[in-house]
Amino acid sequence: MTDDIQATRLGDILLEKGLIDLEQLREAIVEQRRRRQEVDPDDTTAMDATSLGEMLIELGHISRQQLKRGLNWQMYARKMTLVMSLCAPLMTWMGNAYAGTSNNHYVPDNTLTAAASCFKVTGRVILKWDVPRYREDGSYLDITELGGYELRYKRTEDNHFTYVSINDPWKNYYQFRYLQGDYVIQVAAFDHNGLYSQFVPLPPTKALA
Repeated sequence: MTDDIQATRLGDILLEKGLIDLEQLREAIVEQRRRRQEVDPDDTTAMDATSLGEMLIELGHISRQQLKRGLNWQMYARKMTLVMSLCAPLMTWMGNAYAGTSNNHYVPDNTLTAAASCFKVTGRVILKWDVPRYREDGSYLDITELGGYELRYKRTEDNHFTYVSINDPWKNYYQFRYLQGDYVIQVAAFDHNGLYSQFVPLPPTKALA
């Protein structure tokens, strides 16, 4: 984040106010990521209970009152500045920046429907994506700001996703030894402050029978 943009993420604000240090923030982010692998992302109560602020309280790094002050500072900051959000990774399909649909036409990531996330696969599945270089406001994103990527996948008939965290911003691929059926496969990027991009569809680069 550039120096002339006011921090609006809770982790940044608590760091700036001296209420936590970077190691405590990282510990809370890791715990949050672990907990959220076990909850339904559509369950707002469970998601609220695993928020970054709640993790910091549970780990004993801040008090409830300090969290309340931090959230008030965050609300004020967001009224004063634009929120800097991560751009989702560009999907690669056979080497090209592409988000696949049934008719093989290019569609911007933010317009893809849930149906476009579904892919029929059998055998070994290879996933690849491009490292995001810019945030939504157009500012440059250095790879050192990234914490990594999170994949999520499920059969179309299943209710819950399985999550895979990749804590290496340089690693832009992943493979499953064997999958069979119709799967929803998506990817998001996250930075060191725990800010996530939107999850976007991730077409398999190659599926082998």
